[in-house]
Amino acid sequence: MYRDIHSWAGIVCGLFLFTAFYAGAITMFEGAIDRWAAAPVTLSPPPPLSATPRLIEQVVATHPDAGRQFDIIVEPGPEAPARLIWPADTAGANEDHGGPARVFAASFGPDGTLEVASVGDSGAAQFVDTIHQQVGLPFERDTALIFSGIIALLYAVALVSGLIVLLPSLIKDLFRFRFGRNFKRQWLDIHNAVGLFSLPFHVVMAVTTVVFAFHDQIYGTQDVVLYESRIEALWSRPPVSPHPADTPLLAADAIVARVEAAAPGFSAHRLAYRRLPNGRWALTVWGEDPRYANRAPEGGLLTVDPHDGAILDASYRPGATAGWQPAVTTFFALHFGSFGGPVIRWNYFALGLAGAFLIYTGNILWVDGRRRRETRKGGRESPTTGAMDRLTIGWMMGVMAGISLMVAAAKWLPALGVDPAPWTETVFYMGFAACVGWAFLRPRARIGAELFTACAVATVLVPLASLGALAVPPVAWAHGGTAFWVDLGAGVGAIAFWALARRSGARAGAIADATRRARQGFIGD
Repeated sequence: MYRDIHSWAGIVCGLFLFTAFYAGAITMFEGAIDRWAAAPVTLSPPPPLSATPRLIEQVVATHPDAGRQFDIIVEPGPEAPARLIWPADTAGANEDHGGPARVFAASFGPDGTLEVASVGDSGAAQFVDTIHQQVGLPFERDTALIFSGIIALLYAVALVSGLIVLLPSLIKDLFRFRFGRNFKRQWLDIHNAVGLFSLPFHVVMAVTTVVFAFHDQIYGTQDVVLYESRIEALWSRPPVSPHPADTPLLAADAIVARVEAAAPGFSAHRLAYRRLPNGRWALTVWGEDPRYANRAPEGGLLTVDPHDGAILDASYRPGATAGWQPAVTTFFALHFGSFGGPVIRWNYFALGLAGAFLIYTGNILWVDGRRRRETRKGGRESPTTGAMDRLTIGWMMGVMAGISLMVAAAKWLPALGVDPAPWTETVFYMGFAACVGWAFLRPRARIGAELFTACAVATVLVPLASLGALAVPPVAWAHGGTAFWVDLGAGVGAIAFWALARRSGARAGAIADATRRARQGFIGD
């Protein structure tokens, strides 16, 4: 009974889980992808932090839309290439800086005059995260998250039932890998080992996903049952700065120094200014403290007085949470891997890929077992089994090829003079749909090798884009640092896909030869 529960729960949600795991593994390097895809911006070097009051004054005076919100970047880089950036006002679309843009950046030229440039953002890294959160569904976000929560609940059922099925043979078969001609047995051994050793990670992912998906419903219930409909008032943020709106803003270097002095170990990297309806400024300082878990992948935050640098609220600062906040922060940190630095991120990346592999092997085992039962004693494979087989291969290859194509397009399209942002979602779903369609149109024996080859070609386009950028000035487009890992990871991935394509092709050829020999022998008899 538990084997049936495990199989059906897994097969119902398997394709969506594969999407979530594979895209989730890629999001571990979302910042690196942003840096890798960032096109160069022709701006003078950023002015010092001490010059931010003058920079803010000139930007707000000449670009009123920046007066609503802007960010000061403590250490500018390719993905945030200026000291001050602000979101574009699409209503006042800007033909002065090269057409519509998502972000503007400002600096001072050598003569002290204000320089402003548009900064394009392909949105590739953010869309990978969207694919992860919405398990690949192109629905409205709230609807997709509810569906993700249901998938996570089925996922938990599959985990529990699978563990119960494995328990009787756990000691005997745990380290026993029976490689040989029995295809199903060798995949089952690998599937069981990967599932068992990564079980804590899977439990964490299942539980935290349920919490995220039903976040509003959980808090809405608490509001009625525990807080007498007063939860919003209880959670209201503390008042902002008591200083009048026309009080001069404190220089960014002074704010950073005061924040880091008041919160030892906290390293600020972004100051987010917002103008409130009453005209006063609100300031959120984002940063990290590697000793503690962070609330979000980009770190923790503090609410700070923008006029004197006093900390107004530290309840979201890593290591300073109290009450119910540590529990909520733990949920976020365990899901995002926002603790422990690069070591944890690499481990989460490996575990995410292992989770995708677990789903892949589970679906293949289900299809193979069902086919064996149907073809026993001369029977034929049912259309539903054949369709599920093809859908599994097409869907999973489509997710991998689509993500690779989308990331590569983030750098290839600007080189061709095309804004990649409107194409980000389209490129992914075009690659995905092409793989699914191919899986249903081609002979079954060939689709594995052909679609693995497609994944290899799509993935190798990523490092080729960086090599191509070296030939297109400025050379700075081939960003170093963390962006290097994007090229290295894609290169290794392309090699792995190519090796899998060759192996799949060899296995298909061996099966075809055996079938041909069997038919020839039957005719000869």
